[in-house]
Amino acid sequence: MTTDLKLSRDSPCIAPRNPFTNFAIATENEDQYQADCLRTDRYIKDLLKRLLKSFSSACTILEMGCGTGHFTRWFDEQGLQAVGLDFSWPMLEQAKHLKSPPILQGDALRLPFISASFDLVVLITALEFLPNPNQALNEAIRTAKQGLILVVLNAQGRLGRQCNRQEGSIWEVARLFTPVELRFLLREVAGKTPKILWQTSRLFWSESSPFIWGDFVGVAVKLL
Repeated sequence: MTTDLKLSRDSPCIAPRNPFTNFAIATENEDQYQADCLRTDRYIKDLLKRLLKSFSSACTILEMGCGTGHFTRWFDEQGLQAVGLDFSWPMLEQAKHLKSPPILQGDALRLPFISASFDLVVLITALEFLPNPNQALNEAIRTAKQGLILVVLNAQGRLGRQCNRQEGSIWEVARLFTPVELRFLLREVAGKTPKILWQTSRLFWSESSPFIWGDFVGVAVKLL
């Protein structure tokens, strides 16, 4: 599938420091989905399927922080016109090698697209590594017509607590969010008007609940 993209004129690619510029990490990233992270992959895709039901008319989708294009390819398989964006050249090289849909190099804090370029904008375990999550979400909202989908590692979950203790891993530089922190962040950026649907990789969760289970939190933000 191809998508006609209209780039804005003032869109320099500025990549913040991150662990994914390491060629070794980029090479190993896809292998992990085929080995150690098979269960994680299944959880996230199941979560995405449920969240996508909130946008049944969506046709085009941008994945910010797409890495090697693992989920960008999956979106393409679901019948969506998918485009990926990442600032890591090693990751993009792997995505190209794996025959991903269109993948562009760009800065999540200043997306190289005009407003309302895509029906949906998605971030999958990418918000945790961005130096300014507020600005990235503002850019995602600007670029989306129908809404956003976020999948983040739950700081209160078993896997999140485990990653916080892993010295020397990529998660050492990540900023993990609790569901409450994520709710405040979204309210600050999107306001109270958009409809926000929360789910997790294990159980449905209501914003009024003080407890959350599941390693991943998924959020669908429907823009009006």
